[in-house]
Amino acid sequence: MYYHSIYEIYTNSQSDIFFYLISAPRIYFTKKISDPQTGERLSRDRVCGVEEAHEAFAGFSLVYKVTLRNQTDHPKVLRLGKKAGIPPINPKSVVSELASTNFVLAFTRLVRALQDHQLFPFRPAFQLNALVSNGIAPPETVIKLLPRVRMLILEVGDIVAGGMLERFAHDLNNGSEGRPIPEILEEHISTTRNILTPQYFEDQKKNHTNMAFIHRMMITPTGVFSYGPGWEASNRVLRQYSDYHDYFLRVSFCEEDGEQFQNEPRVNAGRILTGQFLNRLDPALGGALVIAGRRFEFLGFSNSSLKSQTCWFMAPFEFEGRRMDAGTVVKSLGDFSQIRTPGRYAARVGQAFSDTIGSVLVDAENEVKIPDIERYDSTGKLRNFSDGIGKVSRQMVERIWNTSETIGAAMPTVFQIRYAGAKGMIALDPTLSGDKLCLRKSMIKFEGSAARNIELCTWASRLPMFLNRPLIKVLEDLGVKDNTFLQLQNDAVNRLRDSSKSAALAANFLRRRGVSSSCLRLPWLFEGLKNVGMDFWDDQFLERTLELSLLMDLRDIKYRGRIPVKYGVTLIGILDETKYLEEGEIYVNTEDEDGRPEKIEGRVLITRSPVHHPGDVQMVDAVSVPSTSPLRLLRNAVVFSQKGDRPLPSMLAGGDLDGDLYNIIYDSRFRLSKNEDPAEYPSLPPKELSHPIEASDVANFFVDFIENNLLGLISNRHLVIADQKDEGIFHPHCLKLAEMASTAVDFPKTGHKVNRKEFPPASLAKPDFLAPGPRVLVSKDKLLHEQREDDDDVVCPFDFYTYSWYLSTKILGKLYRAINEDQFLEDIRHSIRSESRPRPKSLLERLYNFVQLQMSAAGIPLKSVDWIEFAKDLRIRYEEEMDYLMSSNSEMPWKSSLTEVEVFVGTIIGGRDKQTKRQRELSSKMKDEFNGLAEYTVEMLKGETREDTLNKCMACLEICLPNRSDSDKRSFGWVASSVLMSEVDTLQKEQRRSERLRQLHSRRAAR
Repeated sequence: MYYHSIYEIYTNSQSDIFFYLISAPRIYFTKKISDPQTGERLSRDRVCGVEEAHEAFAGFSLVYKVTLRNQTDHPKVLRLGKKAGIPPINPKSVVSELASTNFVLAFTRLVRALQDHQLFPFRPAFQLNALVSNGIAPPETVIKLLPRVRMLILEVGDIVAGGMLERFAHDLNNGSEGRPIPEILEEHISTTRNILTPQYFEDQKKNHTNMAFIHRMMITPTGVFSYGPGWEASNRVLRQYSDYHDYFLRVSFCEEDGEQFQNEPRVNAGRILTGQFLNRLDPALGGALVIAGRRFEFLGFSNSSLKSQTCWFMAPFEFEGRRMDAGTVVKSLGDFSQIRTPGRYAARVGQAFSDTIGSVLVDAENEVKIPDIERYDSTGKLRNFSDGIGKVSRQMVERIWNTSETIGAAMPTVFQIRYAGAKGMIALDPTLSGDKLCLRKSMIKFEGSAARNIELCTWASRLPMFLNRPLIKVLEDLGVKDNTFLQLQNDAVNRLRDSSKSAALAANFLRRRGVSSSCLRLPWLFEGLKNVGMDFWDDQFLERTLELSLLMDLRDIKYRGRIPVKYGVTLIGILDETKYLEEGEIYVNTEDEDGRPEKIEGRVLITRSPVHHPGDVQMVDAVSVPSTSPLRLLRNAVVFSQKGDRPLPSMLAGGDLDGDLYNIIYDSRFRLSKNEDPAEYPSLPPKELSHPIEASDVANFFVDFIENNLLGLISNRHLVIADQKDEGIFHPHCLKLAEMASTAVDFPKTGHKVNRKEFPPASLAKPDFLAPGPRVLVSKDKLLHEQREDDDDVVCPFDFYTYSWYLSTKILGKLYRAINEDQFLEDIRHSIRSESRPRPKSLLERLYNFVQLQMSAAGIPLKSVDWIEFAKDLRIRYEEEMDYLMSSNSEMPWKSSLTEVEVFVGTIIGGRDKQTKRQRELSSKMKDEFNGLAEYTVEMLKGETREDTLNKCMACLEICLPNRSDSDKRSFGWVASSVLMSEVDTLQKEQRRSERLRQLHSRRAAR
């Protein structure tokens, strides 16, 4: 059990200690075993429960009682409270009773009842099953709800009933105040009946084009948890079977707290990997997820979802007179019979599961295969200069633009695509006539696909350049001065600090950062309030919005080394088809933040992530091209030469041109005196099976990847050794780790995995910049701790007392210690409140009064009373959806919720000092979902006339005023205010224009 998972600890006697947990604990079985070579030793196995009976409900067993053998130890236990991260231990009377019903028997009865799909269609049945599987209600209680749920389905239909039950589960999970659950259900039905209507779900579908409404599961070492459905980016398979989305599941395999599952050092996780994970994945073992009688089997995964340990399951259904199951769907995607490496097979099938937007249809005669640009280098090795990139004609590009308003507005000329069995990039070639798509052999991964639509993954856009810890370490050892990094970080932190000093600076920060939904125009709202004599910091919610956004940026800098580089840019890589560029030259065609062409020429640094080897960073010449060159049409991309001995992308950590992003720095302080030789590792032939790949092979590979995905551990150890050794990244151990990182990256393609036992040794002393937070004990002398060697590098918040931490004297340590979060927060709070008085009356109330005066001056009658019911209904809808987003985007959506401001801003704080990778991924998804909610709400607020729009918004403000609102939510009033202020701004501009015209006529008349 780890301290961060403990919510509270109570004791009610001299012997009993009760642990109240946030999530299920990690459970281990320890035993002594005899080894002929090493003698007797302890074996530690991770298990699914304390005993077999406990495994049925271990996932939601969140209270544990520990009885002390010796009561004299009780005072010692009490003294442990508040020490070393342990929560306080408080006295409390706790009554425990034996369950009146056998859990397994009751759950079996419930499952049997839910298998009648005539009575309980899948959507409501899924939610009823989730009440039990998520530990929200015991099965015997859910059984008592079945008659009422059946009536509900008959009254409102299965889709609406499913939505109501999902929200009901959320309400139960957030406190039922001891009332009978049937009573709470009845109350919930009453309050949501007018909100969750068939039209509501139709509107949701319209607002989520190119997305699919998918149920989700999370499988942890102790349980199987259900949540959703929620909106997922669509893909080829989901578009093909758009009427059958309830037969698909998005399934994640993870830790109890939602983080990625990782093997722990000196722990045997076989029981988890095989018993809990593989047994549900592998069809040869009968693997499946059965939910309310519907049997879902493993289907596949994309390359990106593999890294996040997420895959797709599906249940059989009838489609166009044919039974579709996982096997038939995979066969319909193409011919994979020649592939004998499970990882490569999975990647090829996974192309159909990549998140894409459907685009234009390509006629067979317009698909052209063109050769790759290949030649042998000076060592006799065949090099491919066009790996992953093709061409497209102007006519087809214009057709792509016409498929979407967003794409049409951006007018990109470089796209990352999936098409039939091909993947990679296509770039505009104006010399191509007609409607042409040109694919190279390196793009075509398999044949036999009938899909003829171009599917867009993304398109070229200018992205900012940020440093990161591995890159900083490499650049330090290549000769970039410490002061360069410290100055860049100091400038970045000062910009954040200054953003709190005025409404204009705050607005600029929010605009750059893209905080909240763009339709709310939050930066403009901050400035607009100031222009009418009001300050955003007079409202606690708006102040918290800015504070949270600033803090998250600061934490990114401190804990990830994510320092912005002003004279840097991140661009997608493409090929010079014109043969103009020479070896060692690139052409950078990009635009600044205002859309103006940006000239980048001269000696520049180029790289791509992840970097480990000294040669992963190169200095090259950025050059211009003739004004008539077709390359000038390829906006927001870095163009590489097809000349020379070796392709430049391959020198940069093994890059290619199928969608890789490259970082270009044109700041003279980063100019290196020389280029180190790029890494060159022997190509490992893929490990192939002797038989055609089957679903069982892919399932086993998926679990194998979970167990052996060691890239993060390799990168961690690389940072540690580079920090401790004088040679830094040039030390032989670091060079070995760089090669291991390359092997780990290629593991899915080749089947060759890194042997953890071959890791170069590292001490248990870790540099302070890798500490999980500022509240750890740090020694000034790393040498005090270097006698013992660590055989793994799992640096986690829950085991940081295993390690010793020392003050790093190198640049990463200096950067880490240069930021004091507490001082930063104190500074910005002082800035925000130094000019302000004690907060005046409600800012919303002042805004309401101001707009009332403006309407009166313009002769617009205040008729908000006519829209009060509309406002109440819209607010209930908005806050109902806000509650859902707060719950569903939590790392444990079945157990905890986010705050409203996190959803509004679009970033998850998390309970620890630094944001995890999963929290960053969830933040991105949550931001998209809130944007949909905000756009829907803004659209509803707009009336047929200005008078209607103003009065709608004023009604919404009225019900949000302090004396009128009993809701604990605060954002709805500011969503309405953003629309209201926009209308008032337009009104004022028209009044000023009318006044200028009146004055002009008066002057003319006076002449």
